[in-house]
Amino acid sequence: MSNSFPALDAFKVEVTPDVRERHLAAVSEALTARTRRRSNRKLLAVAIATVVLLPVVAFAAERAGPGDLLYPLKRALVEPVVSLFDSDVAAVHRVEEVEDLFAHEAELDVIKEHIVTAREAADQAPDLIERIDRIEQAVQDRAEPDFVRPTDQTGTGDTAIVDAPVDSSTPVTETTQPSDPPPRDGRGGGGDAP
Repeated sequence: MSNSFPALDAFKVEVTPDVRERHLAAVSEALTARTRRRSNRKLLAVAIATVVLLPVVAFAAERAGPGDLLYPLKRALVEPVVSLFDSDVAAVHRVEEVEDLFAHEAELDVIKEHIVTAREAADQAPDLIERIDRIEQAVQDRAEPDFVRPTDQTGTGDTAIVDAPVDSSTPVTETTQPSDPPPRDGRGGGGDAP
């Protein structure tokens, strides 16, 4: 092979196959190390994002209710972790969810389904069972609006009609008012006169 620049022949270096192989191995190692550093940086970024974002997402999921986007995360991740410190956390959450559904006037069938779930979760907590019983009674009252429940609107405990169907001709409740107290002076007057 003829070179058009004979002066460059003085700078020509002969590379033996052994030197060539070592040089290529060094270049390959440098490229591999560079790729490894990039992978380590990506892994570190994912780890930092997880450590920072996981508590934020868990905090947001703690307040999620049935039907919310984070609700499955709350049940699958947050409650098992919190239950390590508070064994009743799942039961408390189920009862609070039922109360929230009732307060926001969710469909009665949905509330009834969640009452069953709450009752299963709260089987060993009497205070929670009492709350569930109150909600269940309120759901029944909402489901049967045609009947008036016994109430004491005057504080006397007297009610005349109980569980009577409501229509336009029937009064909702009749209460007996306590009679006026007898006068103090015995003359039938107001009692304040001298």
